[in-house]
Amino acid sequence: MLQPPAPFAQLPPTPVLPDCMQPPTPTGAKPADQTQPQYGRMLDDGIPYRGPPVMLRDGEFDAATRVSSEIVSRTFDTNDPKQNHDYEQLVQRVINDNGIIRVFRERWAQKKSGEWTMLIYVTAEFNFRELDASKPRGRQLLNDASLSQQRVEANRGQVY
Repeated sequence: MLQPPAPFAQLPPTPVLPDCMQPPTPTGAKPADQTQPQYGRMLDDGIPYRGPPVMLRDGEFDAATRVSSEIVSRTFDTNDPKQNHDYEQLVQRVINDNGIIRVFRERWAQKKSGEWTMLIYVTAEFNFRELDASKPRGRQLLNDASLSQQRVEANRGQVY
């Protein structure tokens, strides 16, 4: 039997797991699979998936999900450091989460104190595929996900 060269024999194999086989979220952490987009099917669908992890074939996935949009609208005062930071975070989210800026308006405004400030109004749209509760397969998967989450919550803190 062939043996790898000595330097490689000492390295443990690096497992590469698909998204659906990643280890569970540590105790006390917010489950990222419910709120964060998952990009495993981005090349197939063109938009990320958001929701509980599911293992489905292409036809089943299309039959159990729907495209949904999240709209974010806000006016930012760029002289306020907190609002300027929030504006930068929204722009970063548009860039990183495959979002679309639908409306972008900049206006100079004078405050009551006489100081001039830049006001920016932004409307951004984020599209996702999500499980559809109106479709039988989507409803079943949502029920399965909520039951498994209830089991996790019920067993939290127990030592086996």
